[in-house]
Amino acid sequence: MMILSFFAVIFLMVFEASMFVETVIFKPTLYSEAIGRKAVINAVYEDLEVYFTQFSAPTGIPPEVFTDPIKKEELSQSSFELLTDSLEYLTDKNAPKPEIKYDFKPFEDSVVGYIESYSDQNNIEKDEDYYNLIDNTVSTGEGQIRHHLDVMMLYQLSNSRYGGVLHEKSGYIRTVMLGSAGVLVLIALLMFIIDRHHIRDLTYWLGLIVAVSSVVILIPCIYLNKINYFSTFFMRSPHIYLTVTGVFQTMLNMIIYFETIMLIIGLILIVLTIVIHLIYVKYKRAKHRFEKE
Repeated sequence: MMILSFFAVIFLMVFEASMFVETVIFKPTLYSEAIGRKAVINAVYEDLEVYFTQFSAPTGIPPEVFTDPIKKEELSQSSFELLTDSLEYLTDKNAPKPEIKYDFKPFEDSVVGYIESYSDQNNIEKDEDYYNLIDNTVSTGEGQIRHHLDVMMLYQLSNSRYGGVLHEKSGYIRTVMLGSAGVLVLIALLMFIIDRHHIRDLTYWLGLIVAVSSVVILIPCIYLNKINYFSTFFMRSPHIYLTVTGVFQTMLNMIIYFETIMLIIGLILIVLTIVIHLIYVKYKRAKHRFEKE
């Protein structure tokens, strides 16, 4: 029973890890919660403001020409859609590649309109260099917006070689989850057969398995939470830093919450075993006294 319990603890942790990946990490809810709580979109907008303020110096274009067409609501919607589509691509073999869904026309109209108006007022010749300047200015600005929409860098991952591998092998996580669940059922059946003459002990073994597996996961998670480990991360982009640290911290809190519940369930099962044994012993003593009389 002890050997079976040891293997049950291992496969229970594998099952919990694969289930967490399948039902939490692969779902956009986790990321939307972290993005909202960490005010990531505000950081995205502020970072774009800083960039275009600096960009206005060499171009001679006022920063508001770049920033006025950019709306936080559109940034929020487009970044979340991109994140959702990227997640779907990375976790579903049949999903199409993600695309950025952002309306760049107001931005283009603002920049092109300003340059043309300035050129008309100053009689600047509209030659090939002039149009190249417009194209380069617009494409550079749009490139920055595109970069900032990828708040978790999942779009970049989707377009990499590793993203293609994840796309093709995404079903393996579910296979691992179902496989570990099957092994756990088999172990539970073997334990029932072995301990069928002492069926009252099964709650102890189940409680022990659940409690030990939760403690093994809880200890490092509580330690990471205690030292605020994710705050030590360093990233040059504030919005990516906020998203990554926010997601990791949310994941850590969810794991701690879930494993604490599992630990309580395990301890309850162990205590329940003691109670069952006390009741059984009391019953046997009463029965023995009754037969003696």
